[in-house]
Amino acid sequence: MTASAGGPSPPTAGDGTASGTGSALRFAFVVLYVADLPGTLAFYQDAFDLPARFVHPSGQYAELDAGTVTLAFTQDELSATALADLPGGYRLNRPDQPPPGLDLAFATDDVDAAWARAIDAGARVVTPVVVKPWGQRVGYLRDLNGVLVEIGTPLHDRADPPVQGGGR
Repeated sequence: MTASAGGPSPPTAGDGTASGTGSALRFAFVVLYVADLPGTLAFYQDAFDLPARFVHPSGQYAELDAGTVTLAFTQDELSATALADLPGGYRLNRPDQPPPGLDLAFATDDVDAAWARAIDAGARVVTPVVVKPWGQRVGYLRDLNGVLVEIGTPLHDRADPPVQGGGR
């Protein structure tokens, strides 16, 4: 992704982990395109206690440390420049529109506390926390941009053996 003059250039996956370098490809970050970057940062920091990893001085790009994956945000104006040549364009994330076809999933053993904290930070309830047939407690919220956020218990006990075959 490139930016207009004076704007940031968000990082790319070309960090030596791509195929052909002898290293495995790894999922590094998710970037949400948002209308209000400062408000979005404050929401995710307040709701999920995610520390800032990087905030560009222009205020058009920022990253939060979400563990093994970085959660990043790009101001709509920068996204529009970076994605200007995208065939068919893209849909803006807006709270008054249907949510995008994805969710940001947060796992915790204390779903009730995380749920309350997210709502206090401004999240809107989509579906309340319920116990799924497979035993997971999970509920869905929408953030300030209308993006779906899932809060649930960890899906699998890490003591479970991994699934073999991988479906390929």
